[in-house]
Amino acid sequence: MDEKTDFNGYSPSNYDDRYQGRMTLYNALIHSINVPAVALLNEIGVEAGLEFLKKTGIPMHKDDRNLSIALGGYTEGVSPLEMAQAYSVFPNLGTMYKAHAITKITLSTGEIQLEVAEEAVEVMKPENAYTMTQMLMGVISEGTGKNANLNRPVAGKTGTTELPSTEAFEGISGARDAWFVGYTPELVTAVWVGYDKLDPEHVMESAGGNHPAVIFREIMTRALLNTPVSSFTKPKNYEGTDKKDNKPNKEENEKTDNKDKGKKKKGD
Repeated sequence: MDEKTDFNGYSPSNYDDRYQGRMTLYNALIHSINVPAVALLNEIGVEAGLEFLKKTGIPMHKDDRNLSIALGGYTEGVSPLEMAQAYSVFPNLGTMYKAHAITKITLSTGEIQLEVAEEAVEVMKPENAYTMTQMLMGVISEGTGKNANLNRPVAGKTGTTELPSTEAFEGISGARDAWFVGYTPELVTAVWVGYDKLDPEHVMESAGGNHPAVIFREIMTRALLNTPVSSFTKPKNYEGTDKKDNKPNKEENEKTDNKDKGKKKKGD
């Protein structure tokens, strides 16, 4: 249910405080609706969410054991490298390979001075990873990430961080950070736009679906220029429908009001 809810003292809000009632997780995800995300984490439990994040290499602070992590409310934040590494789980069907800046150092004599052993971490089941890809493809085809669209299969998620709720930022509109993290079957790219030092004079006026999504599109277009188009690998035991058939049906559309489709959501 997308409705104003108090989760034991934590009461998240949607953009413009609009609530649509009963809706699918798919619609909540692609349009960055906040309350259903928090409700889902509340249902599975914060500890289960933290355990998953730990597997993906996302660093956690001791004060992060709360429902706000469903909306990216971390104490110390996450780097673009850490986000790209975590998202690699989805196109790799649940397996994460730890990121490295240097994989091998070879001397002029041909002797290998250093070579990193690729470390694989099993994070989730292949069918669940593929399901997430199908949902994240919807973010780009009909949700908040339309500016990241490529002429090939692509999935991803927008992200926009609210300004601090302090006196210094009272009455100021904008965002603290804007993100887009996306991937094709070949490549994962994370884009962050923001200021190194946040103050009332340096505030983002963009959202994840704007500048970061466009930057992602331009980077990926060039990086994959000579790469043949391919589809995401489907695991043998996947029982769902592919994205091309994964459209909200008429009955579902009648249940939900999508008038603000594609708008920036706080904490999306």
